[in-house]
Amino acid sequence: MFFRKSIIALTGLFLCVFLIVHLSANSILVLPEEMAGLTKT
Repeated sequence: MFFRKSIIALTGLFLCVFLIVHLSANSILVLPEEMAGLTKT
């Protein structure tokens, strides 16, 4: 039972980390374009 819970916990932690990394990478890629667009207009 403990082994099963630890696997679920590790999977959830991995998903959370993946989501945070994915969102931060997206914001890093998207934000400079938005800033450039705002400064141009």
